[in-house]
Amino acid sequence: MRIGIGRDNYTAPVGVYAVGKPDRKSPVLVTGNYKLTIDKLREKLTGLDTWLLVIDTKGVNVWCAAGKGTFSTEELIFRIKKHKLSSLVDHKTVIIPQLSAPGVSAWQVTKYTGFKVEFGPVYSSDIIRYIENGNIASEDMRRVSFGLFNRMEVALVETVSALRYLIPIFILFASVRLLQGNMSILGAMVSSIKSTFAYFIAVLIGTLIFPAILPILPFRMFSAKAAIPGLIWSFILVVFPETFGFSRNMFTAASNILLSTSTISFMGLNYTGSTTFTSLSGVKKETMRAIPLIGSAFILGLGLIIVSAFIVRI
Repeated sequence: MRIGIGRDNYTAPVGVYAVGKPDRKSPVLVTGNYKLTIDKLREKLTGLDTWLLVIDTKGVNVWCAAGKGTFSTEELIFRIKKHKLSSLVDHKTVIIPQLSAPGVSAWQVTKYTGFKVEFGPVYSSDIIRYIENGNIASEDMRRVSFGLFNRMEVALVETVSALRYLIPIFILFASVRLLQGNMSILGAMVSSIKSTFAYFIAVLIGTLIFPAILPILPFRMFSAKAAIPGLIWSFILVVFPETFGFSRNMFTAASNILLSTSTISFMGLNYTGSTTFTSLSGVKKETMRAIPLIGSAFILGLGLIIVSAFIVRI
């Protein structure tokens, strides 16, 4: 799941689960039905007797589901009523994840179900301490951290997703070289593999190196931040073109600058959805500004590859 394989179908059945040996006085925790979320949560509940209400978030984790509208007020109300929570416990309180707050109106849940909504800690590892503290979260329980380990933990999904773009890139390079007619089929394939490898490295820069160095890069927009390592890598391609199967000419150099920088910049923009550093409004604003520039640079880079094919060997 960490690398995105089968992620869209990794769900658990909705309903009420018993963790340990809960009774009518045991707390009720609420989470989404993304199975990885449930598994990680259950790990942290060892030794605690509690009820776990799993609602239908369409297999999306809590925070993303709150933003997408699947961890919602309506869904929570529906599940509390459908699974007859009031007949299971004597109290009238449910504890929901703090990161679900954007999608849930607590007062409406109380109005339609009679259950009070309390927002638990950010991390499941603090739940037992939260409950032992009388359902009171300390300041550190409310704080979201996003250090190097957290950034790299979600980065692999982006890497695996981006690797599929290498196939059309290879086809592009191979087609151009074969159309030129000045290389054998084997020579064109070997040269194209070298050039594709350059963009494989660009993918790794955009999806792994960029998240690692994210806090130390200047600028607020992620696309602008990512453009910095993009320019550095394009400089390497310009200085050492033969290493990656490119010829030394201004058209190829310009195309690599545009293509590698725009590719890495786009991956940086895409990473906004994986961080705690951004807001929905900020991402929308950046996307509206960055996508036209990134798209234009990429298309121009492709055009220069075609131009170079009719002038010199790529």
